Amino acid sequence: MLNYRFALAFVAALAIAGCASGPKKPEPPKPAPVMYKEAMAPLNDGNWKLAITNLQNLEATYPFGDYAIQAELCLIFAQYMSGDSDSAVAEADRFIREHPRSKYVPYAMYMQGVAQFPEGLSPLWAPFPTTPAGFDSTAVELSFKAFHDLVKRFPNSQYAPDARQRMIFLRNRLARYEYHVASYYVRRGAWLAAVRRAEYLVEHYPETPTVGKALEVIVKGYRELGLNKLADDAQKVLEANAARYGAAG
Repeated sequence: MLNYRFALAFVAALAIAGCASGPKKPEPPKPAPVMYKEAMAPLNDGNWKLAITNLQNLEATYPFGDYAIQAELCLIFAQYMSGDSDSAVAEADRFIREHPRSKYVPYAMYMQGVAQFPEGLSPLWAPFPTTPAGFDSTAVELSFKAFHDLVKRFPNSQYAPDARQRMIFLRNRLARYEYHVASYYVRRGAWLAAVRRAEYLVEHYPETPTVGKALEVIVKGYRELGLNKLADDAQKVLEANAARYGAAG
């Protein structure tokens, strides 16, 4: 019995010692202004990886309030600058969904367009791949839609003027792509496919410089298909806008 009691006392002593030497209580988080300052420093220095980590920590520690909103907005920018466009777009989309009435929604929408804007497509007349399958227009279309939605919802936003200019660039680029595809079908003698693609260009991008060339494809395509009445109609449209389309070359 004495040994049993000694054993219990020994176990109790171990438990007390274990509690005394256990892990320390976690320190309280840094104040939000301090964490925000620690995130802004690498952001201003272009250390995007560290800035992203610090901004995510700030957002996780203080998920509500002005600092959280600032962290989310800066995170969009940092992810874009780091080259992670997908994360930037996703972060912007999350901000718009969670803060639909925020005055910063136009900025988030603008960054969605910028993050998907295909910088590598400059200049406008850079050559396309040999076949249509070699060019993916998805990024161009998504960027255009983001800017279009921004201009439609917030036409007087400070970001709207630049968004409009980018839309012109993207619209012209998409029109050029459609003409490229139509020309590809012309070279293959697939006249119906060429006409359909050229008509799509004229219908969806009527204000672009490539419309005149598209109408020429339509005229020639209908002639080759023996549809002279339709070819005559397209020719009349082309001639009626000769000055307008002729400048496009």
